[in-house]
Amino acid sequence: MRALHIAPGLSLPPSVVTQTIGVLGIRGSGKSNAAAVLIEHLFAAGLPFCVVDPTGTWFGLRSSRDGRSAGLPVPIFGGRHGDVPLERAGGQMVADLVAEERLSCVVDVSEFSEGDKTRFLIDFGDRLYRKNQDPLHLVMEEADELAPQRPMREQARLLHVWQQIVRRGRARGLGITMVTQRSAAISKDVLTQIGTLIVLRTTSPQDRRAIEAWVEYHGQERKLVASLPGLEDGEAWVWSPQWLKVLKRVKFPMRRTFDSAATPSDAKGRRRPATLADIDLGDVRKRMADTIERAKATDPRELQRRVAGLERELITARAEAGRKVAAPLKEMKIPKGDLRRVEAASERLTKLCDRLGRAANGLQGDAARLAAALLSAARPTPDYRAARGAAPSLTGLSPEAAIARVRGRRAEGNADGPGLRAGERRMLEVLGRSHPARRSRAQIGTLSGFTPSGGTFSAYWSTLRRCGYVQEGADGLALITGAGLACLGARGPLQPLTTEETLAMWRAALRAGERAMLDELVRAHPKALTREDLGERTGFTASGGTFSAYLSTLRRNGLADVDGDEVRAGSALLVG
Repeated sequence: MRALHIAPGLSLPPSVVTQTIGVLGIRGSGKSNAAAVLIEHLFAAGLPFCVVDPTGTWFGLRSSRDGRSAGLPVPIFGGRHGDVPLERAGGQMVADLVAEERLSCVVDVSEFSEGDKTRFLIDFGDRLYRKNQDPLHLVMEEADELAPQRPMREQARLLHVWQQIVRRGRARGLGITMVTQRSAAISKDVLTQIGTLIVLRTTSPQDRRAIEAWVEYHGQERKLVASLPGLEDGEAWVWSPQWLKVLKRVKFPMRRTFDSAATPSDAKGRRRPATLADIDLGDVRKRMADTIERAKATDPRELQRRVAGLERELITARAEAGRKVAAPLKEMKIPKGDLRRVEAASERLTKLCDRLGRAANGLQGDAARLAAALLSAARPTPDYRAARGAAPSLTGLSPEAAIARVRGRRAEGNADGPGLRAGERRMLEVLGRSHPARRSRAQIGTLSGFTPSGGTFSAYWSTLRRCGYVQEGADGLALITGAGLACLGARGPLQPLTTEETLAMWRAALRAGERAMLDELVRAHPKALTREDLGERTGFTASGGTFSAYLSTLRRNGLADVDGDEVRAGSALLVG
């Protein structure tokens, strides 16, 4: 396959389809024109591409430059000029179509809200990265929206997905051209990974500093950045230190297709192309039909419309059924003597069931308290024996006497302390479920839903200590006493937790981001992860405040051990 001559003095080998390229420049400098010229040459060479367009301006590929004849026969998904509509839940399915069919196309997400656009591009990018195997070049218009320097909320996950494509996509056949007029707003971790930089006119000091960082990273001469404000429209520096091994100043020709992103030249507004390329829309719609149906099946708004329709049908059906007069029931005559006997039998049966239910509940509670006391007596520890309210000795006693002893001990223990409130019982249950292990106040607070330094936690903890249900050692670790186990005995005997149960207990108490980090540490166990690896796996920036806060929670609760830059699963998980 011959080289692609995209500008005088600049030829690119066919391997450009899997390269990472950055096209930077201010508005009106010709950056979109340069990207379109590259796309036209890729199409002519038979190399597939996909343009992700958040601006709604790439539909011009379908028409000639003057708008009077056909351009490139590529389908447009979504947007105001789309051949096939896009659904916000269809990101993965569109990625499947592009990867499986090697389909050159434009994916226009300009009509989505910001939230829907973010979710669509997360699904699309992640699925394409995992699914694609053959060469495919992606063009990301306004790339700073996909890889922002300061991501907010779901943008952190979006940044992670597209950073992964830039860094590792080549091994999966993916190349990428990132187009932006805001060099300072694009993630520096992404910008430095770009192998070839095409820089057009740039005047902003902060954008020039971002470009200087790339130049310095790749060992180029920083003085060249000084020439950027004086570049003409379409003129650019091309820096490719590893792939092309060139540093040259070139002038890009005008694109052959319609410039739908051009600024209107008069009050009449932007010109529209007169004709579009002839493509088989029927075939495209047929291949997309299943995609659209599956998207609708998972779209909450579509489901709400279906539910509303079904509710209307149900109301109508009930109204029609109510208008129909049901046939009268035939009267049945029962002898009075038989009726009185049935009523008397029913009353006796009801009373008997009530007595049996109360007896069963009493037996169940006695059995649970006995089991808890026997468990405590069978495994005494010096700390438990020294604790106030230790479990009574049950050696040599009959089951009836043991139950009486436990009941008497519970009554005695409750004499000095009030009945436990819900929060106090939750804290006691944390220690009971962890028995015989000990827990720190931070761990007890996290697992029971309280802030350890808060007044509520302190008040509840004082009650448990005053009643003799917990004991706290000099090292700050607490355990449940025999009296505490007996207090919880009504809920059944407590067995030590397995590793899986311990992990499930912690996952239920943590926030979503903390759970994600904990899961990755457990998967990597016994190996450690670097902070950067942990952040990349969970979609957080390792130097960000959210990552540090979540890691601090795990570290404070003994769920993560941090040694310099390395993080591994903590001993509180009992992982083996």
